[in-house]
Amino acid sequence: MHIYIDESGIFNNPANKSNVASCVVALVIPSARKVKLFKEFKALTSNWVGSGDEVKGRNLDEVQIASVVALLRRYDVI
Repeated sequence: MHIYIDESGIFNNPANKSNVASCVVALVIPSARKVKLFKEFKALTSNWVGSGDEVKGRNLDEVQIASVVALLRRYDVI
């Protein structure tokens, strides 16, 4: 099993703003499915990447997000 954790937002609010959002998410991928899932994800997102190799969620539109969710649903992920 492989567990990937990511965060978004700020977790320290030095300016005491009242509407600060922070989020932590985890994705659990069974070891037996990891290689195939990563290969399909890379193929799906190969033309989405700007500078660098990382797909940034903030840069995705609804159609792209839906296609990632559809891909993940085909695997036994949590």
